[in-house]
Amino acid sequence: MKSRFTTLVATLALTLTLCAAAQASPLLYVTGTRSDPSGSISTFGTVNTATGEYREISTYSSLSVSNLTFNGTNFYVTTHPFTPYPYEQLSTLDTSGNLTIGPDYNRSDFPYSTWITGTTMMNSVFYGYDVNSGFGTINTSNALITTVGGTGPLSSIHGMMTSLNGTIYALDTLGKVVSVDPKTGNQTLIDTTDGAKGSLEIIYSDGTGLYTLGTADHQLYSFDTGTGAYTDLGIQVADHTGPTPYTFTGAAVVVPEPSTYALLCVSLGVVGYARKRMGKSGEAATC
Repeated sequence: MKSRFTTLVATLALTLTLCAAAQASPLLYVTGTRSDPSGSISTFGTVNTATGEYREISTYSSLSVSNLTFNGTNFYVTTHPFTPYPYEQLSTLDTSGNLTIGPDYNRSDFPYSTWITGTTMMNSVFYGYDVNSGFGTINTSNALITTVGGTGPLSSIHGMMTSLNGTIYALDTLGKVVSVDPKTGNQTLIDTTDGAKGSLEIIYSDGTGLYTLGTADHQLYSFDTGTGAYTDLGIQVADHTGPTPYTFTGAAVVVPEPSTYALLCVSLGVVGYARKRMGKSGEAATC
């Protein structure tokens, strides 16, 4: 009996350690663009936020893939040919890189002025900006934005948006960070960035904090939404499986619900303990 109890405790302790490690270093999914002998291609991959390791999952020739947003099951992305680009699609992408192209929205009711340039999901509502910095909610059936108005300092959203604690955060083409009121669209400037980091390229949230990537140094920073201060995490994003994108066009962290983690940990613990018991039983039978 004591041996069984000791085995159970050891198995659960190991399981909890592994689960805690998984929660501590969330995986950041990113879209980007890099050069190829055939021309520019879009990429989809991951960044290990604990080490900075970039791993490419899939590439897409002659197609722009951007505005990565996790919808609870897979990702929404916007797609269009690099050239010519008379239309845009709201498409879906899974974590394995399988891209499902959505319908072409090149009708008279979907002019270029309404193209999506930034997206995020918050409380199951899909928000975004159009090319004229009109902010509002996006209808996933036709990719049209219903703008709610709003005022603020950003004239051109970079394509990077995220949300944290009921507030939306966005970048413009110069890397300035603003908070956005989802009800009114009003922006509040938090940071203008300094020259050492260059313009910011990525903004994302893991559900507990806000983080950015500098284009000049490719370093990851934590960002204080109250003071606008950056903390260098000492982590540089670098390629491990092929060329790193020269620009990132979307970023999203897949954060499971706490209940999902709990269920996973309990399941792993039960499976691990069962396997040990089966091994013990096999040894006893052999003897």
